Amino acid sequence: MNKQERVNIFVLPSNNKNNKYIDLLISSLKKRFLQISSEGGLNMQIQKAEKDTLLSIFIFILKNIKYKNCLPVLEKNIIHIQWPTVLYGSAFAIKSIALIIFNSILIIILKILFKTKIVWTVHNFTSHDYPNHLIDIVGSKMVYFFADHIVLQQKVILDEYKRMLPNKRFTYIPHGNYIGVYGSDLNREDVKDLRKSFGFKEDDSVLLSLGAISPYKQNEKIIDAVISVRNKRPDIKLLIIGKAKKDYVDVLKEYIKMTISKGASGGINFSDSGCGIVIKDEFVADYDIPKYYALSDYSVFYYDKSEMTSGSIILSLSYGLPVITKNIPGAEMINDKSGFVFEDEDSFYNTLLNLPKTIPVEHGGANVYSKHDIIDTVKDKSFDSGAVLLVGVYSQLIKV
Repeated sequence: MNKQERVNIFVLPSNNKNNKYIDLLISSLKKRFLQISSEGGLNMQIQKAEKDTLLSIFIFILKNIKYKNCLPVLEKNIIHIQWPTVLYGSAFAIKSIALIIFNSILIIILKILFKTKIVWTVHNFTSHDYPNHLIDIVGSKMVYFFADHIVLQQKVILDEYKRMLPNKRFTYIPHGNYIGVYGSDLNREDVKDLRKSFGFKEDDSVLLSLGAISPYKQNEKIIDAVISVRNKRPDIKLLIIGKAKKDYVDVLKEYIKMTISKGASGGINFSDSGCGIVIKDEFVADYDIPKYYALSDYSVFYYDKSEMTSGSIILSLSYGLPVITKNIPGAEMINDKSGFVFEDEDSFYNTLLNLPKTIPVEHGGANVYSKHDIIDTVKDKSFDSGAVLLVGVYSQLIKV
């Protein structure tokens, strides 16, 4: 193709107010497009339709058709889907089914008549909180079927997917890191008053669950383990903070009361400051994120089966906080310098039971983890390096 012929790239969705991933991805792509264009390469441009729907993209493409000698000159288009629910997400099952049918027809038209290719970055096995699991599976299958290229963010599942879908093309491109994205890293001394405000002592081992408080994170299992080890490890405390799904915090607090009443442990204060389990239902501003990582000793994750990639794991490592996580594909980046990976409830319990204390050296402890070493585990996984690989994928597609 003519190198000056424009290639339109649509990232879908084009933004996410609760997640910087899309903004960072688009920013890195734009930098890469500018670089290759200045070197005489392809003219790729990020485009944004009026709405994050296939119909809006279709209308955008129609409105921007150019004509030469009264004949249409079609530009090449790539739609890069991030989360498939953008194509069928609705609280109403009938509407979701209608959207799947309508968007399937629209994709066929776009692919056949408008030189459009589909790329999908697979973030999760299924959507976290989509209300209808069956429709979610059907919707995901639709995207698998129409995708011309699939991007996976974990090496560990690449071969498995190639075997399952031998006619599809796959590329491994790791999730970008968040080093410095939410502000500079802080030391424990910088947040000592904030740590005290939650009732945590200097020698406590504080587990942090930061971000949306949602059932897919299986907070109940974390609570179970923290309460179960309390007699042998009274230093282990838990802070759950973020904006909760409707009534979910009340569910968790009631769960704690029931667990304690069964005799698992006692003396746990979950309502506000105090030693034990602290749950805060509040939005955490970007500038506060480094504070919570600095006051904590570990990030903890007990994801359900829907989770494939975890931006929260990468975010924790980007700020030098060791991670304790269930063995999901995204846990492949955890090594003995950056945390622990467990398989089930028993191994999670044993992990907590034998958890090293990470008292900072300045407080008389011997910190067993190096922030520098932890950050190094994700330093090479930048959005800029991922953009280079993505542009390679786009370039292959428009040549087909």
